[in-house]
Formats: sequence, C-alpha cells, structure tokens
Amino acid sequence: MMKQATMLISGLIILLISGCSTTPSNDTKTGEKFTALRQSELSLLQDQMHHADSFSSAQSIDDYQIRAEIGLDQENNDLRIVYNVIVDHPKVAMDDVVVSFLLEDKMNVKLITNDVFFTNLNGDVKTLSDLSPDGELKGTTAFRAFIIDPKAIDQEFLNLYQRIYVHIAWNNSEGVKESQFIAVTGETSKELVDFLTESMKPHAIAPSPAVKSAL
Repeated sequence: MMKQATMLISGLIILLISGCSTTPSNDTKTGEKFTALRQSELSLLQDQMHHADSFSSAQSIDDYQIRAEIGLDQENNDLRIVYNVIVDHPKVAMDDVVVSFLLEDKMNVKLITNDVFFTNLNGDVKTLSDLSPDGELKGTTAFRAFIIDPKAIDQEFLNLYQRIYVHIAWNNSEGVKESQFIAVTGETSKELVDFLTESMKPHAIAPSPAVKSAL
C-alpha cells in the first residue's frame, strides 16, 4: 500500500513538472502578442508607403492636431536623434489611441538601428490613451531615439530625416474603429540643426563615443 502511494505521488509530481514546462508563461504570451501587434502596424505602414500620395497632410486633419518634434539627446556621452509624434487637441472622442510611425527606408542605413519604426502598442490596450474635447487627457505621444552615425550625415540625410509617416487608429464614440495615414514634417530643434550643420563641415568626420561603443 505504501509503495502504491509513493508511486502515485511520484506520478503527480511528474505531471506537474511536465505541465509547467509545456505551458507558456503569461510573460511569453504578452511578448508574442506585442510582437504580432508591432509587426501588424509596421506592415500597414510599409504597405501604405508604396502609395505615398495616399497619406494625408497634417494640416488637413480635422478631428485632432498632429505634429512631430525632432531633437538631439547627448546624455551619458550618447548621441541620439529623438523623434516625438504628438496627437492632441481632439475635437471628437478618441478611445484607445494607437500612434505608430515609420521613417524613410534609407534612414535605416543612416542611423545605427535595426529599424526606423515605433508604435505605442505594447500588447495591453489598458495603457492606450482615451482623448476627448472635454476630458482631462488632451494628448498622447509616441517617441523613439536612434543612435546617430556622424559619418552618415550627408545631403541625403538632410533631405530625408524630417519625413515621418504616421498611422493613427482609435475607437470612436460608437466603438467603431477609425484610422488615418498622415505624412508629417518634423519640427527640428535648434540644437539638432546646429549639430547637423557642424557635422556637414569637412573636418567633422570622426565618429562619436556613442557610435564607437555601438560598433
């Protein structure tokens, strides 16, 4: 009898261990969901960019205001260009606002990065903002910083870096999904303009410490 009980307990332990090892954790599921959502947003923008003239201008948007700020971050000896897309001053109710943006394809080789995309989706809709004309929250943002390679700053860089392609999606007051694709020209800070101007000079060719450490 004792032997049978011992075998039964051993079998239960094995089953528990097997179950734990084959069942995905909540963190794994959340990560997979985030990856899928991120890829979906990236694919939407990439497909839309094949028809660049289908993007609306920021000035033509009636339901809210959208703009982008581009700055320079030099903290901790890192040298980064920072993109911040801002959606604010809503004129209609906008729930669960998703903000995603993509730079020009050629910027992928101008910056030290795997991609030039960002979205505020993180797999948890509870973290998305609800905007409304009479609500407490009047705006939301999506921002990302990229390491700059000073050697890649040339006339092509200057021609491309301010072009930002944005996808905005939200649920309206009736719960219906709406979305828009918008081409935005970034507003550049004076600090960044001065840096780019200096980098274009013939003597400014040495890579920054940030670039060296990233290579």
